Amino acid sequence: MRKIFFSLFMMIIAVCSTVSAFGVSSNYWEENPLYMSGGETLIVDLNIQNMEDKDITVSAVLTEGDDIASISEEAIEIKAKTSNTTIPLEITLPSGISSGEVKKIKVEFNTINAEGGIAVQSGVSASFSVIATEQAPQEKNTQLVMGIIIGILLLSLILWFILKNNKRGK
Repeated sequence: MRKIFFSLFMMIIAVCSTVSAFGVSSNYWEENPLYMSGGETLIVDLNIQNMEDKDITVSAVLTEGDDIASISEEAIEIKAKTSNTTIPLEITLPSGISSGEVKKIKVEFNTINAEGGIAVQSGVSASFSVIATEQAPQEKNTQLVMGIIIGILLLSLILWFILKNNKRGK
């Protein structure tokens, strides 16, 4: 029984020692897609962190969406204990794309070991959808917010003017 327990304990330690502190994030994900108009080009920054004690080199590969997206760097060095390394992902929707059409983008990152091979245990990915629209919703939201702010300012000015005139009349 002790032998089994010891073996199990050693396996847990071995597995825990291969845990990587390498990760990637994006402002977009499956529940928060990117909306773009046809013919539009955007740069989306993918944020990479390396909480390990040593610098690592990662390879970036577009596994989906290479018809609309590109990465300028294929091998990226990430300094130890950093969380602010950004990788620009350029996305261009074709002009003739139909409104509502969905394109998926997926970028896989794998660590490259010192000999140039890919380390199996530490790969991560970022994926999100790009939805074609006539006008990007972000622009519509900005116009709505500006309209509300202007409306509140106008109502405040009118209310101030009315109250000021009522005080003079008394």
